Amino acid sequence: MQLSTRTISSVLMLTGLMFIGTQAFAEARIIGGTQVSEATQDESYPWITALLINGQASCGASLIGTQWVLTAAHCVTNEETGVALSASNYSVVVNDYDLGTSSDGESRTVTEVYVADGYDTVTLDNDIAILKLSSTVTSAPITLMSSSDFNALSDGTSLKVMGWGNTSINRDIYPNILREVNVDYANFTTCKNQYAAIGAAVTDNMFCAGGNGQTDSCQGDSGGPIMQLVDGTYQQVGIVSTGGTQDQSCAALNYPGIYTRLSNYQSWISSVMAGNETPGTRSDDESNVKDNEAIGSTSSGSSSGSLGGVFFMLMLSGLWGARKRRVSV
Repeated sequence: MQLSTRTISSVLMLTGLMFIGTQAFAEARIIGGTQVSEATQDESYPWITALLINGQASCGASLIGTQWVLTAAHCVTNEETGVALSASNYSVVVNDYDLGTSSDGESRTVTEVYVADGYDTVTLDNDIAILKLSSTVTSAPITLMSSSDFNALSDGTSLKVMGWGNTSINRDIYPNILREVNVDYANFTTCKNQYAAIGAAVTDNMFCAGGNGQTDSCQGDSGGPIMQLVDGTYQQVGIVSTGGTQDQSCAALNYPGIYTRLSNYQSWISSVMAGNETPGTRSDDESNVKDNEAIGSTSSGSSSGSLGGVFFMLMLSGLWGARKRRVSV
């Protein structure tokens, strides 16, 4: 998530809380990885997708149906309320490899934005969104991992994450060419306790991977897939969301990356793709929105926003920060 400025009093209150053993999570990138070859991308990763805000690369995504793309909620929502921004802000390039080549991949605009019930702009719980594309694409979608297969994952299982995010923990180095890195599935209880000690919640809708201090996802990789190779086919396990500490936002030793657990959302994903969810509706009334502005949380409801612009945040240490690349619009 990325928090924007609210009132001066709210900022002062939050700032005071931030210094009590807390951390700022940053936007995600591939750290310690390698460049993917174009042949490998075409053959093995045809579902990899770049999400653009007003034409500028911001997040990753994955193709899950011929007209549907999966990404992180914090990539497509208002930072304060969690309400989805206007679909007109977004476009995608499916089967993308080189961000610097306009002819690469299948470009589509976005017509509808859906955000999962209970998305929380502070904790990044339920950090998942689905985008409907303006028309179908020919690229093959990725398979989503089932609950039973996810539950069978053991600590140390090798997973792969990829994207166009920053490759440095010291400065901004954003590559045009797709990169990938292997990270190990981390013990959930250990990860949860580690983050709890610095004031961050890791919920049952999340899982952890990495933490060796050398490899990670970070700024620009938000919304992209983390997956496992199963019998020669990649299955998407989760979505890049957040992680890191105040001192080191990515590849922080003993602080794994945090990912959205897809197996918890199978029925919702199916419902959206079947046309059973209505974009543009929310359950929160005006008073709830005001409460959200005061405490930084969001109400439940699938939503497609009508806001005309992209809102950028003032990062406040001690609160969750999403792994989304900042772009100027």
